[in-house]
Amino acid sequence: SIIVKEVGQGMGPESLRALMKLPVLAIEFGAYGGTNFAKLELHRSDESKRSYYEPISKIGHNAFEMVEFINQISKEEGIRDKDLIVSGGITSFIDGYYLVRRSELTAVYGQASSFLRHAKESYDQLQEYIKYQINGLKLAESYFRLKS
Repeated sequence: SIIVKEVGQGMGPESLRALMKLPVLAIEFGAYGGTNFAKLELHRSDESKRSYYEPISKIGHNAFEMVEFINQISKEEGIRDKDLIVSGGITSFIDGYYLVRRSELTAVYGQASSFLRHAKESYDQLQEYIKYQINGLKLAESYFRLKS
């Protein structure tokens, strides 16, 4: 099985449409709001390249837009056999809960920077953060409902 991972700036609807027609198990998107690899590459460039290409690093689609694109594509194309992993720009269980519930496909979410921030402090702090994220997600699943 193959999972396709997008990192950094998201994908537009036509790219997602083509990808969803391929025999992949899942699509993961870091989306605009997660790690921006265009910016990382610019930091490795010389000053003149940075000044010319920096505007490109500000273009992209966030996780909410991409979930909406995928929902629309799955309706139009009748594609229901893909899973989603949403990770870009998610800073808390509320963000994750919202995007997973918003998706019409089976979806999970991930967090990178928040976990890494706590992991840099100590293993105990990371464990505590994870515990609060799990408890918060359970709370959201028990008491929150998305408006249609």
